[in-house]
Amino acid sequence: MSVSRSNGVTRRSGAGRQPFASLAVCAAFCLAAISLFSCATGPHTFTADPLAYLGEDAVWYGVVPVATNRPILEALSRRMEDGDAFMENLDRATVLYLAGTGDTTGGDRREFPFRLVAAGSFPPKMARVAFPSRKGWEKINSEDGAWYRNGSLAAAIHRPGLLFFGKSEILPAMLRNAAQPAEIPVREEFRALVPRSGTGDGTIALYVRSGDAVRDRLLGDVPFSLPVTDLLVTIGTATKIVEKPYIITIRLYMPDQRTTRAMLPLIRLVFSSAVRQDGTSLVLELPADAEDIADFLEFLYL
Repeated sequence: MSVSRSNGVTRRSGAGRQPFASLAVCAAFCLAAISLFSCATGPHTFTADPLAYLGEDAVWYGVVPVATNRPILEALSRRMEDGDAFMENLDRATVLYLAGTGDTTGGDRREFPFRLVAAGSFPPKMARVAFPSRKGWEKINSEDGAWYRNGSLAAAIHRPGLLFFGKSEILPAMLRNAAQPAEIPVREEFRALVPRSGTGDGTIALYVRSGDAVRDRLLGDVPFSLPVTDLLVTIGTATKIVEKPYIITIRLYMPDQRTTRAMLPLIRLVFSSAVRQDGTSLVLELPADAEDIADFLEFLYL
């Protein structure tokens, strides 16, 4: 992640986009397979924390309501190898819940071990047709439910209206999490933006709960050490700037108000954006368009 000194988000080169594109294309394949069928399921209502399905070992969690953020998703699709198909088939999803550990395999960032739960119109009885053996999918039966594996990728339609997707070594744990969900410890400000039914208010929310991840991956350009404990990013609509119809709000959390107050002038020196203190957090608000946000969201895959 990088924030330019001109009060905006920097654009990345095409080479830096491939990790996100690889992930999104795989997820798009699962959505495309399910979209072949006309039968629909009703909106899913979570009886437990939706984040629990993703696991408690994640470094970051994200929530993306689909319908209200189509311009942003369209901007993301332009970074994909098969972006048009992704957008066509995304119509079955209402909300995407995502998480990642921040680990890599062999130093290759393209092997990012992400997880995704999509809520929407996903009928379980069509899973075996959507993931056929002739396409390389292998059905795995387990105590917690059936799932499908294709090389390092895996998917399951565990319950009506829920699609699970991730690495094959992660999917079984996701099914166990669904059977015995536990509340994931996150900031209440983030939890309030995680809908258990419907799509909430349409806000995209990303929460990084590891201070090390924030410092090492997101603030590498800052010329001094920041005592950041965690970070919350929200993306919503703005009304003041026609060319920049969205607002990215970044909250950098500190251990206490004294530390936050001490860091405020330093952050203001680094970013030309207006920075303010709100309790134990420093807040930056950046006007953005859909392309800016598509660039910004790639910080998860650095």
